[in-house]
Amino acid sequence: MANESYEEFAEGLQVEFEEESGVKFGVFEKDTFATIMRVTDESLGKKELMGTKKSVELYDFFKTKNYFAKNGKATDILKVAINERNIEIPEELIAFEEVIIEKIKSKIKVLEIKNHDARKKVTFKKESFLNQDFRDLWDVIKYKTTYSVEFNTETLIKKASQNLKEKVIVSEVKMSYIKARTAITNAGVVNEKDVDTYLQNVGREYIAPDIITYLQNETELTRKTIVRILKESKTLRDFKKNPQMYMMNVAKIINSCKRELIVDGIKYQQIGDNDYYAQKLFETEELSGYLEKNMIETDTQRTMYDYVVYDSNVERKFAIDCEQDPNVKFYIKLPSWFKIRTPLGSYNPDWAVLLEENDEKKLFFVAETKGSILSEDLRPTELKKIECGIKHFEALNTQVELKPVETLEQLQNIARNKLKIKN
Repeated sequence: MANESYEEFAEGLQVEFEEESGVKFGVFEKDTFATIMRVTDESLGKKELMGTKKSVELYDFFKTKNYFAKNGKATDILKVAINERNIEIPEELIAFEEVIIEKIKSKIKVLEIKNHDARKKVTFKKESFLNQDFRDLWDVIKYKTTYSVEFNTETLIKKASQNLKEKVIVSEVKMSYIKARTAITNAGVVNEKDVDTYLQNVGREYIAPDIITYLQNETELTRKTIVRILKESKTLRDFKKNPQMYMMNVAKIINSCKRELIVDGIKYQQIGDNDYYAQKLFETEELSGYLEKNMIETDTQRTMYDYVVYDSNVERKFAIDCEQDPNVKFYIKLPSWFKIRTPLGSYNPDWAVLLEENDEKKLFFVAETKGSILSEDLRPTELKKIECGIKHFEALNTQVELKPVETLEQLQNIARNKLKIKN
């Protein structure tokens, strides 16, 4: 049973994959259309490959139509054209129209077009700085930290070698063959466009690459440690099948194990009393959203802006509950510049909340709102970043705690249990 919507899961998974692999989804490049094929004779199964040259021509044509942004992603102009089926294609490539459209659709995750007129800029409430509850909350979360890490090499060797045994999957090197018939006419040699493609395993002699040096550069481990991991994993036989694929997979698995152990052994320390996020940054940040899509209006004086811009339905409900609950004295949707350094990249928590119990007890929390807070439902990198965040706030020693929760009610239950323990 799903613990979060498919859209939220896919979005989070995509972000995580992009951070770890460097691959960017939804980006069009000059060779994007090179491998697409159209059927020329369905009964005989004949196909025509577009090829690199035509792909470059199509890419350049689409650029002139403003279908692609500077970063290579689809513009709203292209999305509208796809939705309305009126995309412009060079006359000489009309025969490929259907497969071109399908290729574009596969690269565009969402074809929904947002109404620019519904976009609204968020206004900062300067009077928030005068609110004592804001000051109390900001003073316990604003400080920066640095971290040091240590881990046991023997533990890493054991963990990495076992993971390699279980997860390394390497296929044989294959070559893609394309067969096409040609004819000699008065115009010269021409392609009759009867194209057939197939894959075939390749048995070949090659000079083995320096796997130890490669892995040393990719993992920053010593040669001795790498050799032991490879030997104890007993997977070197797969190196012969496909050296490049083997090395890439091994590097990824070792780095994943290393990150986990680093987080387990991480120690945070506050940098100093004068190194913190200044509250004036709230004034300089420009925020905007879409009224019907990702923002709600705030009617209270218990937050920083006149609207809260949210990222998911879980965040939307949390913001509404904070607005309506009188026990929430102040809450902040933490801005993108509020980041905690971790070995896995920067971590930006969701909320800072000041709760009041029994009209006098003030409790400070940083909340990470998820569709499910069960560790098995969180992605590994996501879970490890949260663990780093918890250790960061523990190091501040300012009475604030980071808690992963699904709802405001869960956070309040944690607060009440905390008070019972103290009493």
